[in-house]
Amino acid sequence: MNDLFPGFAALHPGYILFAFVLLSAKIEYGAKMNIPEISVHELKALLDANEDVFILDVRNPNEFAICHLNGTLIPMNELPSRMNELNPEQRIVVHCHAGGRSRRAVEFLSQHGFKNVANLRGGITAWAEEIDLTMTKY
Repeated sequence: MNDLFPGFAALHPGYILFAFVLLSAKIEYGAKMNIPEISVHELKALLDANEDVFILDVRNPNEFAICHLNGTLIPMNELPSRMNELNPEQRIVVHCHAGGRSRRAVEFLSQHGFKNVANLRGGITAWAEEIDLTMTKY
């Protein structure tokens, strides 16, 4: 084992157990909640077809100022108090910088009765890298 992972033997066994528990919890958590996702290519196709899609941006205002998808900005920390601004019957695609916050937002909205909500896989970073190569990245 020490040949494969130099310095491994120097780690306290408690740290190794702690890391294993954290990793296991993360895997279990992801398996319990199936978060609907959409790729940037799928979103672009919907927009190109003039489909009725509400784009919800859960980033912070300073991030929105750098670049955006012309969606509605409701920062993640304001979502619980501003959820009433959203139509639970409408198709909603939620995005953030890389997909983490929007994933949590989709989970939150799903738990509050939103049936047609999806996370934009990879967030605005994926959009800038795969769809709009001129978009400012941060």
